[in-house]
Amino acid sequence: MHSGCLKSYSVNSSEETQAANHHLYRDSGRLMRRLPLFPFKSLVLPGGYLRVKIIEQHHIAMVSACVRHGGGFGSYLDNGASEACAAQVIRHGTMVNIVDWDREGDGLLVIVVEGLQRFCVVEAHSNSQGLANSKGLANSNGLVIGEVEMLPPEKKVALPSCHRELSDLLRRVYNRVKPFIEYASSNYADAAWVSNRLTELLPMTVGERDSVIAMSDPLERLSVLQGIVERFAEAEISVNRSENTIGVS
Repeated sequence: MHSGCLKSYSVNSSEETQAANHHLYRDSGRLMRRLPLFPFKSLVLPGGYLRVKIIEQHHIAMVSACVRHGGGFGSYLDNGASEACAAQVIRHGTMVNIVDWDREGDGLLVIVVEGLQRFCVVEAHSNSQGLANSKGLANSNGLVIGEVEMLPPEKKVALPSCHRELSDLLRRVYNRVKPFIEYASSNYADAAWVSNRLTELLPMTVGERDSVIAMSDPLERLSVLQGIVERFAEAEISVNRSENTIGVS
């Protein structure tokens, strides 16, 4: 793994992942997809990157299948509940693509994922008997499987001058993130990109974060984030994206 050099990662491009083997279908006009869902300690949204350490065997099986056969999986923010319980309360998440992987000195698998597209969970359940009909995942007992509605991709929107301070804040906060993860590209003049990165990094309640993720208008999202920033001095913003340990018992 080439830490801090995401531009060299090439497992699958975003375009390849979106056309991979997780079948899309329509239900009452909604664009739906069936995905394994994976809890992350930190949030990742479209255009973001996250380094994740994998521990549980069913997660390792899922990651291995994604690498072998292509295709992404769904991520959601870990709420502290068991995966079986989390399946009942997950509302929104992000489809991600694995862009790099490696094994650390202790033998644990570490992956880097790229956020692709937001989704809303329509139904989720714990896979207690394996996915016999899903390629490469037949031994992935314990995964949460979701029927998810894919939310429309966000369009680039020029960052209005009234929110320029948020873009400047992101630049300063990003200096703390760079030692751990580097964005393949950045666009501090794009309202969607700035609002997604701040949603990943700013402290907020679970309810606030979920409602912000659900917003389709980046300008509306920036307005809400502006109010959150006003509640916190910059010195209170704690950023730690160096490692995300998944499935610690």
